[in-house]
Amino acid sequence: MAHNILLISNDININNTLLKKLLLLRDNDSVKISTFENVKLLSSINSDIIIINTIDNEQEEIFKCIDYINEITTKKIFLLLDNIDYKFIFDAYDKGIFDYFSINDESYSISIKIMNCLKFVSMEEINSRNNDYLLSTGAIDFKTGLYTINYIKEIYNSITSNKKYQNGVFAILTLDESIKTKVSTNRLALAIKKNIRRNDLAAIVKGGYFYLFLQNINVENAENIIYKLQTVMGEECKIRAGLANIGIQDFEVLKKAAKDSLNSAILHDQTVMALSSVSDDWLEDDNEKSKQYKLFKVIYENKLKYIIEPVFFKTQKDFSKKLRKTNVTQYVNSVESSFGLKNDNQQSELLIRFDGFSKLNIQIIHSGLDSEENSKYELNLKKLTEKELSKLLKQLYEEFTKSNIRRETLNAE
Repeated sequence: MAHNILLISNDININNTLLKKLLLLRDNDSVKISTFENVKLLSSINSDIIIINTIDNEQEEIFKCIDYINEITTKKIFLLLDNIDYKFIFDAYDKGIFDYFSINDESYSISIKIMNCLKFVSMEEINSRNNDYLLSTGAIDFKTGLYTINYIKEIYNSITSNKKYQNGVFAILTLDESIKTKVSTNRLALAIKKNIRRNDLAAIVKGGYFYLFLQNINVENAENIIYKLQTVMGEECKIRAGLANIGIQDFEVLKKAAKDSLNSAILHDQTVMALSSVSDDWLEDDNEKSKQYKLFKVIYENKLKYIIEPVFFKTQKDFSKKLRKTNVTQYVNSVESSFGLKNDNQQSELLIRFDGFSKLNIQIIHSGLDSEENSKYELNLKKLTEKELSKLLKQLYEEFTKSNIRRETLNAE
């Protein structure tokens, strides 16, 4: 297979100098030359590599030439320089060049860059064929180019042995419900593709959700990626995301951890949330800490199932009848449970967080009130009873209603 090179230049002397330095790999490889004026006459460019001579040419002319080439082809562009101007080079990279070299570089240095480019092109062609196959099987979404949920479990199972992914973060990402009908999902998909690394994985899921598998990254840096996406999308496009460390967890366990974090982000009107959880890497050890963790985890799961969930459900129905024009919400997950009351004047919440062992950290939070009127408690896990939880919910209700009465009185005055 021949690898043709197109040189765009108006300088015969430079052309001759460069031609002497180009080491062609095969007998049928060739170099074609075009002036800047004639390059627009080319209906198509069949060369694998295009070299633009920047020497003694205006930068604007160079950028216009790059823009034109990118409009009619996806071939790789090199710049030929006589001196290194980093601002110009960075601007050219933004325009889409592949690489650059100097007229003073040795032949071997130029040839190495060109060979690396040809290898890259070859890999792109292979990836393109693979991508076409994945599109035909439905593994990749046609509109967004992201993986589909149909194959996400298989993909996850194939990467779980990879240390880079084990040391990474899984994210479930979506747009806030208030704007899902106003913003295209494809727009968020494009932002994700541009702002994650090539070796990260992204999938699109029904309902406007995205799954991200981010390699070799901690939660803090993963949060920074979400905030960057928020900046790219703009303030009017509220993003909601839940994070979880990948480790060696089963996919369903991992998904639940990230979904719990996402639910918390939605409830608290936060861009991103990563609920803390105890690392599982030591659980196989037969030590006292491991035994205690497993024991308290079972106790907590029973408290969720037989006390928190039924009391929350019953109280939600009761409060919904008593409180007019008030949104009564509740959710329960493996790390935290929340019961909320919200109307136009006031927002209050009972928040219960499990510390992984013997304690429950409990807060009653009222937005707009002085901090002294908010409450914090520590409760032994075993002491959480139906009576104790009902007492806390009653406190939440009374403080919420008192606050509303005060606000109505102030407004009336």
